Amino acid sequence: MRPVNSDFLWVDLTRIVATFFIIMVHVCSSTINQEMGGGAPLDWWVGAIYASISRAGVPLFFMLSGFLLLSKKESLTVFFSKRMGKILIPLLSWSIVYLLWSGSGGITDVGLSLISATLSPVHFHLWYLYAISGIYLFIPILRVFIGHTTRKMSAYFICLWFVAIALVPLLEKLLHVSSALDLNMISGYIGYLVIGYVLGGITFSRKFFIMFILLALLMIAVTVMGTFVLTVSNDGSLKRSFLNYLSPNVIVGSASIFIILKYCFEHAVCFNPYKNAIKLLSSSCFGIYLVHIIYLDILYNGLLGFVLSPETFSVLSSIPVLVIVIFIMSFFTVVLFRKISLLSKVV
Repeated sequence: MRPVNSDFLWVDLTRIVATFFIIMVHVCSSTINQEMGGGAPLDWWVGAIYASISRAGVPLFFMLSGFLLLSKKESLTVFFSKRMGKILIPLLSWSIVYLLWSGSGGITDVGLSLISATLSPVHFHLWYLYAISGIYLFIPILRVFIGHTTRKMSAYFICLWFVAIALVPLLEKLLHVSSALDLNMISGYIGYLVIGYVLGGITFSRKFFIMFILLALLMIAVTVMGTFVLTVSNDGSLKRSFLNYLSPNVIVGSASIFIILKYCFEHAVCFNPYKNAIKLLSSSCFGIYLVHIIYLDILYNGLLGFVLSPETFSVLSSIPVLVIVIFIMSFFTVVLFRKISLLSKVV
């Protein structure tokens, strides 16, 4: 059956969902970082479930980049002139903002931090800008491969990347040995782009859609239980191995969620009347990602005269409420910045 939303509206909707997921990752952090003590409290389990579902956020962004960028044909000059400025200007601007926000000291301290920011983020969530910058540097080369390969060879690339980045490290931990197999030439998040490129071009049947729902649920369960077992064995301190974006369970779960969202959004007619609003929200997602940590701090620290955190009321409801509130506040900030010419390029 031909998809109803054939103009890639599913991409915009998936990007919005991914942004909600990323905010949820940061909202859940305080809940799952709590020491377990004698056992995992109910709040920890709820937070772990939310955290496990939302781990797909960053991989979804990478997969969308692969779907949108790998099939394009551009010269190196055009490619970098279009994209690197959109990364470097926000990176410099928000590095300064978060240095000042965190109270990093005097002018000298800020200056030294900015120099070190050429290689390392000044605030934890800015790591994504470094990751995507490295990916952008490699995309022109990856496009040559994609443009001259078959679907079978693309699948081989994904399998090799999965073995190198997920299975070998897992075996090293389980067997307590260091692998001598040199697979360093294929590493990092680049495999997500190829996954997005391949999966984004496939129309899945309802049977496969249901299968991937079950697979996603299984991977979420593995993430929750794996995190619980490792945390218990670590004297109650959170162990993040199963929450790693390059762990086997997160890779498989994220790819499954990508397929689920694509299928749902492609075939849903209810979104068509809201196309302009969806496009606006989608185009604001990068800015929302950059600014949302400030609102997280504001709400957690009661800077508006009240405290809103996962512990304010039931974790089951407080986490999604917080995510929605922070998303809305960040969205209106981005809209405001866009109306000011000097600030429009930082979001």
